[in-house]
Amino acid sequence: MQRALVERSRDAAADLRARIAAARALGELGDPRFERRRGPHGEYLLPPLVNIAAGSYPIGSDEGIDPDEAPAHALELAAFEIGRFPVTNAEWQCFLTAGGYDDERWWETEAARLLCLAVGAERAALAAAERSRVGGRRPRLDRQALRLGRRF
Repeated sequence: MQRALVERSRDAAADLRARIAAARALGELGDPRFERRRGPHGEYLLPPLVNIAAGSYPIGSDEGIDPDEAPAHALELAAFEIGRFPVTNAEWQCFLTAGGYDDERWWETEAARLLCLAVGAERAALAAAERSRVGGRRPRLDRQALRLGRRF
């Protein structure tokens, strides 16, 4: 049933109300694309991950939108994995249940401590960091993405 709900929620030909209803039902039942696991600090949901190859990636902007973005340049990145989907409410609940913002031992870097004070788009980054933390991986925080998130 859950797989059928996933398909229905993604069916571009279906009525939007039907897609939303399928997605809400899937939220209640649990998304089969996420694997429930238990780590050293509690339960977490492992989302489907996408491998990002090591390489040189263009970042920044010369358009003058934000001085912190200039100049456009290439950044060498090691290979990493990232969640295929935006952070879900279920993942966020795991983060909160594990202590969320209140447990300062998870905010080991200055960037992470600053995130603890942030709002809006940064909360999604925190939940992604939490996903890594509970899963036993150390999160890597993208400073440029975090700065961009402050604008929204």
